[in-house]
Formats: sequence, structure tokens, C-alpha cells
Amino acid sequence: QATSPLGANLPRVWGANSIERASDKSAGSEPAAKDEPAAFLICVKHDMIYIGMQGKTKYKIKELPLNQRPQERLMEHGPDTLRPQELLAIIIRTGYKGEGVLELSSRILQEYGSKAIIKERNVQRLMDELGIPKVKACQIISCFELGRRFYQEDTGRMPTIRGADDVYEYLKDLQKMKKEVFRGLYLNGRNKLIHDEVVSIGTLNANLVHPREVYQAAIEFSASAVIVAHNHPSGESEPSEQDKAVTLKLRDAGALLGIALIDHVIIGRSSYTSLKEQGMM
Repeated sequence: QATSPLGANLPRVWGANSIERASDKSAGSEPAAKDEPAAFLICVKHDMIYIGMQGKTKYKIKELPLNQRPQERLMEHGPDTLRPQELLAIIIRTGYKGEGVLELSSRILQEYGSKAIIKERNVQRLMDELGIPKVKACQIISCFELGRRFYQEDTGRMPTIRGADDVYEYLKDLQKMKKEVFRGLYLNGRNKLIHDEVVSIGTLNANLVHPREVYQAAIEFSASAVIVAHNHPSGESEPSEQDKAVTLKLRDAGALLGIALIDHVIIGRSSYTSLKEQGMM
């Protein structure tokens, strides 16, 4: 027997080969092989398998000990003790299509990125990108919208973005995204960030990123200037021909509206490229 991070006494399963046979083992059985223990803690109970591997878990909340369930921990110890995925699990309440609620919450934050998801306002896009139902997408967007409304940052706390290095520092969460995420950063006359929005997700092209989608938020938030940025999941930051075409299209649209496009920054895994520095602005 071994104690898991969840606080339950779970049988230790030895060897990778024995994992497939875990459901046939009794809780007190001895390991068949004498090799080193695999980094797994497994307990078969009813229709669910608890698995712990390098800090990752897959389990149903109702199967956890009471003092380990997110809602009970929130009541007992307060919200500061819960991880982001546990807080999100409390909001969306249930899993979906075989994913437990904690597993689903972890995937949502990992695939979408914490900064991107708190700025998301498009229900359909959230549904499409994450494969979640309308109710859960609405719950997520409503939750963060309430946070925005109840907590209004004063201008003294807004980040100042003066150049591509500031953009790169602010958008570091894009470095590890598996999909291209196109972000719009909206600035006031003093280069203070007043709004940050996910414009699109997916391979960048002139049809996907329309000037209307970029400048609608600029008008809504009375922005004086816009900086756009997106990541390359490949890790490279060199601009493609599509990147350049989109930049020229947005630059010309901004000139007509009187809202300057200051830069288009492409973010790689360990570097960035500024199209302004390449003479396109």
C-alpha cells in the first residue's frame, strides 16, 4: 500500500506491464515483477481508475476524500489554496464526454492559455476550439466577465507597451501554445494597455483575420493605437508571406480609420520578430 497525494491509500503498481492488468489485481496483491516501481499510483474502485503520474491525475470528484474535493477545500481553507483548474472545476461543475471535471478544467487552461481565456468573449469560438458544450462556454465567459466588471484596474496599474520587447514580455504565454492565437493589444495615448483581446485562433490568413475584427474593439474601447501579435507553434518567429499580407491589410485599414497599427509582433519559442523593425509600419 502507498499513500497518494490525494490522501487515499492506493495500491502501488509495479512495472509498466502491470498497468494494463491493474483492473484485474486486488488491492492487496504483491507485484508480479521485481523491476523498479513505475511512477504510478492506481486504485480501481467501481467504474473509475485513479492514476497519479508526475503530478497529473484522472479521477472523479465524487470519488475523492471529502477533504480533498475542491468545493470542500474552498469552504474550509478559502480560495487562495486552490489551483486555477480547481477553481474552474467549481464553476463548470461537471465533466464532458468521458473527461472528469478536473481533467477538463486542466485541458481548457492548458490548451487555451490562462491569459487568452480570461479575455475571450466569443462563446462559439470557445466551443469550437475546446470541444465543449454551449453551457460550459457560457459559464466560463460569464465568470471572467464578472471579474472584469467588479474589478476595474486603475490606469496606474495598466502595463505600458512602448515596443516589441514589451509585447514579447507581456505575451510570453503564447510561446507554448499549440495553435496560432492572434491577439490585439489596444493602447491609449500614453501607450497604456486598455484592452487585450483574442481576435482569432487558427492558421493565420487574410480571411481569418479581418480588419473589422481587429478595429471593432479599438473603437469600442476608444483606443488610440493597436498592436497585434500572434505565435508560431513551430517555435520559429520568422514572418510568413501570409503574416506580411495580413499586416499590410490591417495597416491600411487603420490608416483609413485614424487608428494607428503600431506593430505586428510574431512570437516564437525563444525569440520574436517585429514587422515594424522590418520596415512594414
